[in-house]
Amino acid sequence: MPAAPLQIRRNESPVREADAWLLPGSDPSLWLDQVCGWNVPLEPIRLYLLPVSHTDRRPAAVLATGLPATIGGGTKAQVSGQAIPYGVISGRLYLPIEAVVQPPVSELEWKELLGEELISVWHPAIGLVRFDPEESIRVAELLAPPDRKPARWGRAVAGVRAARRLVSVEPDSPPTLDQIFDEGRGDIASEPPTLDRLPPAPGEKRGWFRRLFKPDENSDASGPSGKGQGLGQRVKAALARMALKFAATRPHSSQRRTWVNSVEDWARGALKKMNLPNPFARMQEIQRLLHLLETDPAQGLRHAIPFGGTEAHRGRGAAGNELGSRDVDFNLSRLGGGGPADFWDLPGDYRLRLMQKYRELAAREVALGRHRRAAYIHAELLGDLNSAAAVLTLGRHFREAAVLYRDRLNNPIQAARCLEQGGLLQEAAQLYEQQKRFEDAGLLYRRLEDEEEAVRCFELEIEECRRKSDYVRGAQLCEQRLNLPLRALEMLAETWWRTDASRVQGTLTTYFEMAGRHGLGDRAKQALRNVRSKSELRAVLQPVARVLSAQSVGYPEESIRHEALDTLRSVAARYLPDLSLDETRQMTATLTSAVQGDRLLARDGERFLRKTEVAIKEREAKRLALAHPAAAESRRRPGEVALSAPLRLIRLDHPRTFTLKSNVEWVTAASAGNTFYVAGYVGDMLVVHRGYWGEPLDPLQRVVWKPARRTEDDDDERSISLAPHPQDAQPLAVHVPFHMPLMDRSFPPTDRQPHPLPAGGPSWADKTTFYVTRDARGNLWEAAWEAPERIRVRSFDTDGVPQLSSMTHALDPTDLFPGLRGFHAGDQYRYLAFGRCVIIVSTDWSRTVEFRNEIYSIAGSAPHTRPRVALTHAEGGTVLWGQRLDLETRPFAQGLESPRACFTSSGWLVGVSKHAVSISSTSSLTVTESLRTSVGWGTPFAVLPTDSPNEFAVFSQTAGGLDVTTCRIIPV
Repeated sequence: MPAAPLQIRRNESPVREADAWLLPGSDPSLWLDQVCGWNVPLEPIRLYLLPVSHTDRRPAAVLATGLPATIGGGTKAQVSGQAIPYGVISGRLYLPIEAVVQPPVSELEWKELLGEELISVWHPAIGLVRFDPEESIRVAELLAPPDRKPARWGRAVAGVRAARRLVSVEPDSPPTLDQIFDEGRGDIASEPPTLDRLPPAPGEKRGWFRRLFKPDENSDASGPSGKGQGLGQRVKAALARMALKFAATRPHSSQRRTWVNSVEDWARGALKKMNLPNPFARMQEIQRLLHLLETDPAQGLRHAIPFGGTEAHRGRGAAGNELGSRDVDFNLSRLGGGGPADFWDLPGDYRLRLMQKYRELAAREVALGRHRRAAYIHAELLGDLNSAAAVLTLGRHFREAAVLYRDRLNNPIQAARCLEQGGLLQEAAQLYEQQKRFEDAGLLYRRLEDEEEAVRCFELEIEECRRKSDYVRGAQLCEQRLNLPLRALEMLAETWWRTDASRVQGTLTTYFEMAGRHGLGDRAKQALRNVRSKSELRAVLQPVARVLSAQSVGYPEESIRHEALDTLRSVAARYLPDLSLDETRQMTATLTSAVQGDRLLARDGERFLRKTEVAIKEREAKRLALAHPAAAESRRRPGEVALSAPLRLIRLDHPRTFTLKSNVEWVTAASAGNTFYVAGYVGDMLVVHRGYWGEPLDPLQRVVWKPARRTEDDDDERSISLAPHPQDAQPLAVHVPFHMPLMDRSFPPTDRQPHPLPAGGPSWADKTTFYVTRDARGNLWEAAWEAPERIRVRSFDTDGVPQLSSMTHALDPTDLFPGLRGFHAGDQYRYLAFGRCVIIVSTDWSRTVEFRNEIYSIAGSAPHTRPRVALTHAEGGTVLWGQRLDLETRPFAQGLESPRACFTSSGWLVGVSKHAVSISSTSSLTVTESLRTSVGWGTPFAVLPTDSPNEFAVFSQTAGGLDVTTCRIIPV
């Protein structure tokens, strides 16, 4: 008879009586709490420990058997609700009381299956567990102490370690930045300070007789008080005040208006008319202020008019003709709120004179060491919070400077640096953490000797590096911050072949440098074996070959140098037959550099290159003749054979178009990894939209600034600078030429970016800045007017710290007409396109190259490739090689009307117009057009490379809005 496996299933009602109880959990204290609460004798109870699994012997539950059903007097046992009742079959098998065995088993069969010695427990999740009766334990054994183990009592156990040195002194409950900012808010809307009269200016007469009996010369004849403010007006004011006092003493209980109400209305109206501002009197007060600032600056500052904006007031107060007095000490509470304001409308020249004087007095206060007073001048009188924060930092008022940077300037990183500089390390570390600057926070925790928090922050920073695919930095953190070189090497070994081709060389080089630095030759050999065993290295062949060549010469251990050379030869031999001519040249040069001093190898390499060149030309010519006979014949010149005209045949595939309906006048676009940004105007409103390659455009992914006013002199085609970070890991820099920096906005979070991404103008930009861009490392570059005939080019790191600065030579203004057309920051040189000229700028020189036709746009090649720059004109374009003296130019996309151009990350040069696309290869100072085809999209205003190596995207303005069309280049 065939055997059938036994199973249990749950029945709706119990099928047997409870004879045992299962207590889930692994904590013996919980078992004891429950058993002791059952109100039964504990001596007869036996416990069977059920393991987690057959491989994990840790307890998962315990089965209590031998529990009496009743106690003396017939009282039932009070079993807790957490215990699960189990029944018994044939006296040997325990299983839940609702469990039904399938197929059914008879009593005789149970005795044969279970035997007479072992106890079995069938748990629905753990399975069948069998026990010897001697394996049961008593309840008292749960309280028995463990067996004593031999130990060395002479070794002390480390206690709580005190700090080795004093790192900071802080209050037990330090006030937060918000509490400091809110201090003094109780003064809001309180009574203003006593108004002191300014002393007269030179030549001004202010005798008591003139003021009392003659009309005021400063009265406004055209206003309500035009009859003068002499004796009559003063008597009228005195009578009005007396009338108000008298009316206040009379009863106001009548339901109708009485003569008392009429008297009050007359008195209030008379006083209100006499309090109207007098422009002539106000101008005389400004002249008195200027005189006092020259003669007595300390007193003059008490009466100075603030130009710091209107955000720190609560409505308009009663206008007057005299300047009141102010507290000249810096106070954060006055920046967050205040009383009513009185606005003085001054001519432009007076404003400039006052502001210039304020700046002179601020510099004087700094020189005298009175930094708080200088901060008051910058913050409240001039409205320059950046300078105020810098002055407070210089005066070591770090906490108040941090409040300004964090809450008013929206620069929490600089706020954290202020706190760090002031020794407030705990608060600075917390602020760094909020901004995801985990490495900086970890370094501060380490200074505080809190190693646990420091390690946690470093781990978070490593995870951020993994998320951004920055494995080199993650490995360096493991090595330098955590002192775990083996973990760092494992990270690099697992990820080097999965990174972009542009990062492979740096990742592998870091791996071998780290292995050599720590003497881990076995790990270096393992990496070489992994490189050799990789089945597909075609996409990263050249960077891998360069790394192997460098290690065959420079690795510290000789055995690994030899193995690196063997690995290079093996990899080259595997892929050389399938490489193109340019790739063959690169691989041959790499092999030759790996074996230094071998002249025969260099000669053999040249011979191999000549043979390979002939073979490749023949192969490509045959492909051309077979695929397109007419094209091959048309390219042949008189007296020339087809083998001398190599051609790479390609085609465009899978064009996809995504449309965004809008009324925006789109101007420019920029790409960053898998993200792109496009900007334009709706009237005076600046709009920047964010999208992702290959995904439909989300109308909600946008930020708006209003107003972003454009002047008539602005160039509509280049009136916006978009500078995203290459990995989209930093805020998006947006700048309008010759305008002050835009306020910070944030893109909403998405599935790709779960956190809001800030966007706005760089803090260091001003009205002289006309273009902002980024280089391949993510540093920001600024082009600004230094003088009417010179341009300043500066770079800033991701924190806004200046790095490099250079100046162009004297320029002819006629060369710059009609304005800047583009700015490309390369690895070593910067290119600015103006009118018909390109200005090439280095750290110590600049050069202007003039072209025959006006330049419409400029685009640079991908990072870590041969430096090339593509310029477009009204017809076609020009490619530039070289930088200084060996400049070479070649035309491309000839015949295309007003094209836009870009380089794909794989090296293709794409030129796009409204009706055609031209795709060319640029190598060895030549431009070879591989494809030209007709298209039918809208007017393109930008063409960008996507995150795919052989793909580009065309941004065009249509009647319905914005079209983004992606095209893929596929070799035939």
